[in-house]
Amino acid sequence: MGRKLEKGRRRNRSSAPEASGGISRSTFVRGSIVAISLSVSGFLLTIDLGEDDGQQEGFPKSLRGCGKIEPHTTPGAKRWLVHIRQTHMAADFMLQKIQEILESFPVLLDSDKEEIFSLIKQHIAKRIRNSQQDIHEMMQDLHGRDLMDTVYHEGVTDVANIEVLIATHARVEGIRRNLRARLATMTDFEERANLEQTMQALDAQVDTLFAQHGPWYKMIFSRKVAMRPGEDADLHAATADAVKRGDQAAADELHEQREFALIKRCATDPDQSGEYSFFVFGDNHDFLNQLQKWNDMNPDNRRNLLVCTPESHQRCHDATAFVFSSMSAATEKQLVDIHWWRNMFQKADAMMDEK
Repeated sequence: MGRKLEKGRRRNRSSAPEASGGISRSTFVRGSIVAISLSVSGFLLTIDLGEDDGQQEGFPKSLRGCGKIEPHTTPGAKRWLVHIRQTHMAADFMLQKIQEILESFPVLLDSDKEEIFSLIKQHIAKRIRNSQQDIHEMMQDLHGRDLMDTVYHEGVTDVANIEVLIATHARVEGIRRNLRARLATMTDFEERANLEQTMQALDAQVDTLFAQHGPWYKMIFSRKVAMRPGEDADLHAATADAVKRGDQAAADELHEQREFALIKRCATDPDQSGEYSFFVFGDNHDFLNQLQKWNDMNPDNRRNLLVCTPESHQRCHDATAFVFSSMSAATEKQLVDIHWWRNMFQKADAMMDEK
């Protein structure tokens, strides 16, 4: 049993116009149950529609690390775009805005502001790690089923940069192996201690260098999955500039153009001859408006869309919402109490860990 639903999404932008051959939506949650979630006056209403109707035959009904799979179907489309949603690193100017907010609390000691800023960054980092770890599990599952061998990535504009990153990782790992081999043969206590200290410093630098790319980059470094640029360089640079300037209208327009450019890239890449084209993009990307546009312009090359949301996504979203709501409701006495901030972030971290 199943049902096709009219398109509707979370983005606060105008939805794509209705047209013949429009996109329909279903939601597959864990357990292969179809459900609709409606927000009504702040309450969440879930309607169980029974077992899924197999609209995406050949694609798993569930994946390790994935909390929800949403198919968006288009009449006549045989091939699929697969959006793996990610939470990614906050840009420097976003962190700067957080610092400015903290500076607006004159009652806070400078040392406390530094600790609070550190707690915020740790919270963001944990949210990113959870998302990226889920993506790694999804990609391992998809690769193990022989469904994924290529992925397009947000923010990557040049294949040469990917090769440099892979080569750098290979050289670093080679150095690590040589150091471990030397350590195994050393008998002098002081020399061993010095080498172990050198290795620890190297490990810390490597973790910093590659952590931003997430655990799923292991699939890229091992060449199990090939990475392709998911961005047009000019559009990507223009978007970053618009956001930094605070020009939201320009940023929104460029946001849509980047989505259309990716769809075109996937649909016209001669190497993408399989049933599925995978891309990892941020969870603020919707793609439905631009997919409708692409399908209307290209009736002979229409695409369906699958949206895969990491299992930890909702927990992490709720934890961040808890942080902001707590800050908004806090009394001045709480805001000047560093212990209140520590306890609040401890509770938020516990929310992210719950399953």
